[in-house]
Amino acid sequence: MTNEFHRFARTGKTLRAWQEEALRAWEKSGRVGVVQAVTGTGKTQVGIEAACGELAQGGKVVVVVPTTTLLNQWRGQLSKGLPSAHVGLLGDGNFASFDHHDVVVSTIQSLERLAPVRRGLLVADECHRYGAEKWMTSLRTVYTGRLGLSATYERGDDGDSRLAAYFGRAPVYDIAYDRAISDGIVAPFKLAFVGVALTRQEQEDYDEASSRSGKARRALVEDFGLRKEPFAEFMKDVTLAADGKWRTNPGEAHAQAIKFLHNFTKTRKIVAETQTKWQLLESLRPLVGDAGGTLVFTQTKQAARNAASAFSDVGRGAAFIISGMKSDEREEILTAFRDGHKSVIAAPRVLDEGVDVPDADLGIVLSASSSRRQMIQRMGRVLRVKANGSHARLLILYAEGTMEDPARGAHESFVEIAWDVAAASEIFGSRRSISDIMTFLAS
Repeated sequence: MTNEFHRFARTGKTLRAWQEEALRAWEKSGRVGVVQAVTGTGKTQVGIEAACGELAQGGKVVVVVPTTTLLNQWRGQLSKGLPSAHVGLLGDGNFASFDHHDVVVSTIQSLERLAPVRRGLLVADECHRYGAEKWMTSLRTVYTGRLGLSATYERGDDGDSRLAAYFGRAPVYDIAYDRAISDGIVAPFKLAFVGVALTRQEQEDYDEASSRSGKARRALVEDFGLRKEPFAEFMKDVTLAADGKWRTNPGEAHAQAIKFLHNFTKTRKIVAETQTKWQLLESLRPLVGDAGGTLVFTQTKQAARNAASAFSDVGRGAAFIISGMKSDEREEILTAFRDGHKSVIAAPRVLDEGVDVPDADLGIVLSASSSRRQMIQRMGRVLRVKANGSHARLLILYAEGTMEDPARGAHESFVEIAWDVAAASEIFGSRRSISDIMTFLAS
């Protein structure tokens, strides 16, 4: 083992092959770059090993996280991996500095308060989150070592160019699902899209709202110059126009933006709240009862509450996690799920990133997101390797004939990633029987 890898091994933890490869690639790129690895593969350990190497050379390390939840998670992992290092927190009422600590874990919101050092390494967890212009001043170039960690580095908006200037345009190393599954790092999985039909009235309301939002969008692009693509940039422009801040005819742009937002929101509400999805969910109770833990991903807080209520008497019961909960209340629910005292957790977006979710082998996406990143994160929540070697299952509900329908191109970028690497994948239309779905998803 070379001296270079001797310092990587100082944590005492045996690295997976991909983690050693990733660290080599990062070193070869001048210790600047992004390691992209799908959820569940062990990105955190790559950051810890890089931090260890920096400390061994006499440097300091800052780990940047997007949420306060991740502050304590990273401190716990660093304390285990680097027990001799002094690790402090910055943010959420903590005020660590390099004067007293070797490693500082900081929220992106608090990073500007940290006085940098001459030699240092910045590890950016969920680095794709920092492409917004307001965060870039915090990512200082004085840190000659820069390691970004992400499951999905590409944002699809102008934040990509800002991140490229700091970390590099492309990941220096990428481990995707095919490699992760073949190496036994994550579990093989079955993927099912299950369609429901809107009621006649829901379909009429959806078509009308969809037509109005489409007309408003064309007007905003053609008449006022809003960016058509990518959609994230269009939505940023819509927000400006809705606030009356658009540069061209702000009054008329405001009216069209409000019309677009009203109708676009209405279409999302219809597909998220259709009763046919809840009827299907009721039919899945036996599947949930046999699962080794189920996560239900919803669009809204109320939907999370409703899903928890629907499964309250299945297995050992259900709970929901929503934003605004106290951290100890959320951790109590996660602990109960981890220990088998709860069988189901329902949540909107709070489980998508930055939360250490206990093992589950069934994921149900009640309202599918058009975001590839969010779908990949959700799938990763159920792909941890199972003790009994069983498959994970991901079930995605969609309303036929709507923005959620794969037949209309929905989830195309996610399907490109997940469809072919799944052990089995199938689309079930609303006419298929529930027994067909249950047979396909049987553990």
